Amino acid sequence: MITEPKLPASCVVGPEARLAATARVAEGTVIHGDVEIGAGVQIGRYCVLEGAPGRKTVIAPGSLLEDFVKVHPGVFLGEKSWVEAYTILGHPTKADLMGRDVSTTSDRVRDLLIKEPKTVIGPGAVIRYHSVIYTHVEIGASLITGQGIMIREHTRIGDHCVFGTHASTDGYCC
Repeated sequence: MITEPKLPASCVVGPEARLAATARVAEGTVIHGDVEIGAGVQIGRYCVLEGAPGRKTVIAPGSLLEDFVKVHPGVFLGEKSWVEAYTILGHPTKADLMGRDVSTTSDRVRDLLIKEPKTVIGPGAVIRYHSVIYTHVEIGASLITGQGIMIREHTRIGDHCVFGTHASTDGYCC
């Protein structure tokens, strides 16, 4: 027997979304498109989680999203990660919004490109409030950030990295 999680009346969950029975979602949260929420996940108030055809969003088991977190399509958040309030994951790049990426023609950055419009954040991440992580990003296990960090597109970060308060990467880096 499959049981559905109990959701507040103010939540909107689209028909394509799949939530584990033990997931907890707070008031005012909107989940639509191809989104999978794992067991034991806790999602705060007024969050928005989006998935799209071919760009599934996955919040792995045991993760916590505080209030007002925005998750764009194509995000994979690893197990037991913690995302504080007012954070944006999978922010689209200008190139994604324009429909073309001129950087793909540059020999200088060709080896740094992440072709798929996805954001992969390994398990055990702690992402502090007011942070922005763009799409075309791959991050290893146990990322720890200060508040207000920015990780731009086409960035690869290994395991056990620390980004201090207001640190940023301007993209196309490893």
